[in-house]
Amino acid sequence: MVTSFDILVDAVALVFLTVFAVQDWARRDISDSLVYLFTAISFSSFIANMARGVCSPPVYLIPSLVVDGLVILMVYVLYSLGMIGKGDVFVVAALTLLFPCPGAGASLHGTVFLPPIITIILYSTGFIVGYSILKLVYNLLFNHEGLREVPGKYRALYALMGSRMRIGQYLEKKFYYPLQVFKETEKGVLVEYRAGFDAEKDDPDQYKEAIRRLVERGLVSVENYIWVTYGIPFIVPLLAGLVLFLLAGDSIIMGPLIAFLRGYS
Repeated sequence: MVTSFDILVDAVALVFLTVFAVQDWARRDISDSLVYLFTAISFSSFIANMARGVCSPPVYLIPSLVVDGLVILMVYVLYSLGMIGKGDVFVVAALTLLFPCPGAGASLHGTVFLPPIITIILYSTGFIVGYSILKLVYNLLFNHEGLREVPGKYRALYALMGSRMRIGQYLEKKFYYPLQVFKETEKGVLVEYRAGFDAEKDDPDQYKEAIRRLVERGLVSVENYIWVTYGIPFIVPLLAGLVLFLLAGDSIIMGPLIAFLRGYS
C-alpha cells in the first residue's frame, strides 16, 4: 500500500534530480552542498524504511542491497575511468538509499519486481542509446566522408558519439570536447585522434583556447573541420529514467519478460 512517506520519497527524488539536471546542463557541475544534503536525506529515508520493514524479510532485502552495492561499484568504475563526475556517483548512491528495494517509494504502475536503481539505470541507458542511434544515423547520412578520415579503430565510436563541424563553429560552442587534439611541432601542426575525454579532469575551454591560438597565428584555419563530442550531462538521462520509473515502474522491462514466460509455459 502506498503511504504518504512513499510519496514524499518520490517528491524528494524528483526535486533534487531536477535541480541537479538543470545545474548539470547549464554548467556541467552540480552543487556539492546540495549533493551532500540529498545524500543525508536519502540515508535518513533508508533508516526509516528499514524501521518500517518495507524491505522485509531479509531474504528479500539482502539481494536488493547486493544489487544496490554492485550498481554503486559500477558507477564508481565509470568515474575512475573519467566517464562521469564525482557528484554523479553520490547522486546514484543517494538514489539507492531512497529506493533500496522494490517496496520503497511509489510508482503509478503499482507492483515493482526489480531493485529500483536497476530499473532507473536501465531506463537512463535507454535514453542514451537512443541518442547515440540518432547520432549514428545522422553521421552516416551527412558525415560519411568525414568518417573515412577517422582511423578505423575509432570510426564506429565517432559515428555514435561524434559531431563534425568547422573549427570556427566549434570555437563558438560550449561544452564540446575535441576528439582531435591539435599539437604544434617542429614539422607543423600534428593532429591526434582520441577515443573520448575525462569528464572530471578535462576542461573544454582549455582545448578551445589552444586551438584559438593556433588560428590566430595562422597555423589552423577556421574553415577546417574537427570532430568533437558533446559532454552529455549524466544527471539529465538519470532524471528521465527516474521519471519513467515513477510512471511505469519496471513494467517496460518485466512486462514483455513475464508475457514471454507465460507464453513459453
